[in-house]
Amino acid sequence: MARTLGSVRIPFYRSIRTLLRNDVKALWQFLSEMSIGDVIFAKCGTRIIVGRGIVESDYFFDSQRTEYWHVRRVKWTHRGKWLYLGKPIRKMLTDITPATEIEACVLAERRSAQGNP
Repeated sequence: MARTLGSVRIPFYRSIRTLLRNDVKALWQFLSEMSIGDVIFAKCGTRIIVGRGIVESDYFFDSQRTEYWHVRRVKWTHRGKWLYLGKPIRKMLTDITPATEIEACVLAERRSAQGNP
């Protein structure tokens, strides 16, 4: 089965399978690869960073929530909106350890807002 978008045909089953694989991988990373003390960034879309935080707990499942049952506690150190001009971040969970320019973008704006160079 395929869906047509203009002149592009996309195999529907393949796109669903890819989405599910990405979601499962993100959940696995959230559960087993992320650690207490890791610095994380929350994003909106592919180029807007809306927060920086530090992971404070191990993974736990909270069935009492109405959504977002897979949980880790985070201490948010920065909240706001920062435009990230690097390579767009498309996946839900991405290891950006080598991408220090994201942290520099957030921290530089905070220093300038406080009057520090």
